[in-house]
Amino acid sequence: MNSTANKEIYKKWKSLVNMSKTELEKFYNSQEGKDAGLSSSEASSQGISSGRESARWIMRMKDTPISEWTPSMWRWANKQISFISRMSGNKGPLYDEKGRKTRKHTSLLIWGHNPKKYELGGGIEDGNIELLNYSVINDFQSGSSLDFYQDLIFVIGDDAKDVVVLYKDFTEAKRVNMFQSETARIHKDVKYDLETSTIVGIKGVNNLLILGSGAKQEFRSVGYL
Repeated sequence: MNSTANKEIYKKWKSLVNMSKTELEKFYNSQEGKDAGLSSSEASSQGISSGRESARWIMRMKDTPISEWTPSMWRWANKQISFISRMSGNKGPLYDEKGRKTRKHTSLLIWGHNPKKYELGGGIEDGNIELLNYSVINDFQSGSSLDFYQDLIFVIGDDAKDVVVLYKDFTEAKRVNMFQSETARIHKDVKYDLETSTIVGIKGVNNLLILGSGAKQEFRSVGYL
């Protein structure tokens, strides 16, 4: 399998297998998790894969850099993509009339997919927070506001001389200079602190509006468009 195909498989796998290792391990060891899916022997007799075996593979795959995935891991990734896609499309509720998780719900969970995750706050559930990515912005002072527009992230700093523009993968696209300064940090006595921003439409054109805190009298009621 070529690297381009692997990247597409991994991208889809990452999106569908949306539970962290910690979340999946917690469910796997719970009574619900023990009852979810088929055992290895049951699955083997039906010629299909076991949900609990899949969960064990997912936890191993979550701990393994993609560059070190084995052929077995790639096969399991395809199985997990197929199962989650198929089960998610099946009709039926996630909870029964007594508020208990249905077989569909627990089957998805044991295969690493939490169908309620984004309703519960994205990557935050039951106190577990998973860091998915991070980026270090060099020579940039105290980011105070973020805006996302047309696949670009605009980072505003209250003491910064530039607006930093990032791509979705957090690599830097460019910097837009707002204030002339020999230093990266500009004191608030020289300019107002940039504290908030938003995208506003004016005559059919979207613009980035940046406002200050108004900490100093002479800098109040001033903004940048």
